[in-house]
Order: sequence, then structure tokens, then C-alpha cells
Amino acid sequence: MHDWNKVYIRNCDGSSFTSARTDVKKVGEEHIFFRGWYNLKEIVEDLIERRYLGYATDVVVGGCSAGGL
Repeated sequence: MHDWNKVYIRNCDGSSFTSARTDVKKVGEEHIFFRGWYNLKEIVEDLIERRYLGYATDVVVGGCSAGGL
């Protein structure tokens, strides 16, 4: 794997990219958006359509903490 491309995607909302809320959660004065699924979907679509992931013959997925699920 020494000459492979690598993509690092940070866990964005603490839900392992599984959240798909359409409403906004208000906690005190803060507005919190749990939309990790939509973020991951757009990232993968971008990788496939614009970054040539669609031509990959092998893909290895890894991570740590919630990003490794």
C-alpha cells in the first residue's frame, strides 16, 4: 500500500456518520446539527465522481475511535 492514495475523514458530529436529523437540536443557547450521514454521503460521492475513486480496484477503510466503525 506504499503508493496508494489516502483520504482522512474526521468524525464530524459524534454519531459515526449515522445521524440524519433534519431538525436542529437546541441545547441551551447552542444550535446543534446532527447530519453526519449527509456529510459522509457527499464526501463519498465527491471521491467517486471527482477524485477517481470510482476507478479503484481495492479500497481499504480504517479509522480510530468512532471513525473506525
